[in-house]
Formats: sequence, structure tokens, C-alpha cells
Amino acid sequence: MLHTLITISALLLGVFGQPTNGDIPILDCVNASANIDKVLDASNEQMKRDNRNTASVGDLVEDVTTSILGLTISTPVTATEGTLSSLDTLERAGNETDCADKNFKEIEGRLKFDQLVLTFKSTKAKFWFMEGEGQLIVTVKNPVFNYFIANGTMGCRLWSFSSANPGDFEYSVIPSGLESRLVGYVLRLNLGHEIIESVVTSLTDAVRSSVEAYFTK
Repeated sequence: MLHTLITISALLLGVFGQPTNGDIPILDCVNASANIDKVLDASNEQMKRDNRNTASVGDLVEDVTTSILGLTISTPVTATEGTLSSLDTLERAGNETDCADKNFKEIEGRLKFDQLVLTFKSTKAKFWFMEGEGQLIVTVKNPVFNYFIANGTMGCRLWSFSSANPGDFEYSVIPSGLESRLVGYVLRLNLGHEIIESVVTSLTDAVRSSVEAYFTK
């Protein structure tokens, strides 16, 4: 583990350099994609070794507009005990730009995952007079995130991190009984834009924490 940490630190030092003296630098910019790939490989491997390729996420509480057989109704959904998996598959999404002088470095670009899986172990929903319980699984394909990292007088920091493209969403519900099966079927048919914003927020927060813990260190 120590060897891996030293390797990550050395690679990042090669990308980000040393702190600035506080003056506004005039920076030269180059393509840093090859170095970033090495850093990502090392940080993903370290994440696996630390068994930190999953993260807890906040609860999902939404009213979902459901419609079946011409009946439209607001369905309250509460999903808890959420876990985001596959965080150790982070990749570069495009060319990364490294801008620097002898004292200051900054780098920005985009990172992506082929797929992230968000599982809520306890999900409750009510449709009309029926109540259902089970698991809600949200599969997010090809999410992309913007990032900006700078190393200066305050050290190496992730200054900004945001969703660039939320990706494509697929939903599945694992019901706990017959009534839950029907509610789950209705819910799966109608899940959509109403929960995407909440899911994207949860994903972005979890991925940012992972990037801060491994990619920028």
C-alpha cells in the first residue's frame, strides 16, 4: 500500500508541481492526458485495495407522478440505505489540459464512468390503496463530470466538481411481496425526470468525495 501511495504522489507531483508564491502566474498549457491516465489507474487500484469502491448516499424522497389504465396519481416514494458502487472504474473523458509555470499548476478536464449502480436496500411506495416495499436499483450509464484542480499556496485542491452529463438511467425494483410486486411494476414504468435531479446530486457528491480522497492526493 505504501508503494502505491508513493507512486500516486509522485505521479501527481509530476502533473501538479509545487505551490506558487502568490503572484498571478502566466501559464503555459500542454496536454496532460497520458499523466492523468496513469494517476487514474493508480488511484483506482488503491481504492480497490482499500475496499472503498462503494459509498453511502443520502435518502431519496420524491413524489412520482404515476399513470396506469388512464389513472394518474402522485405516488410518494421513500428510498433509504443507498449505496453507490463501481467508483473504482473512473476514466478520463477527453483531453486534459495542464497549465503551469515553475511554481504553479492547474489542470481541468472531464472524468467519466461506463456505469455506476445506485442501490437503495429499503424502498417504500404507495400507489392508490396499495403499499409496496423492496429494493430500488438505479443504473446510470456514461455519466460525465467536470473537474478543476489547482496546486498553489494552499496546496493541491479540487476547486470545482460538477455533473457535465448525467448519463442514461435504467430502473429496476425488487419487490418483497405480491402487492409490492404490483406497486413496483407501476413505479418502474413511471420513474423518470422527477428523481433524476436527486440521483444526480447524490452521484455527484459521492464521486466528488472519492476524487478528493484518491485522485487529488
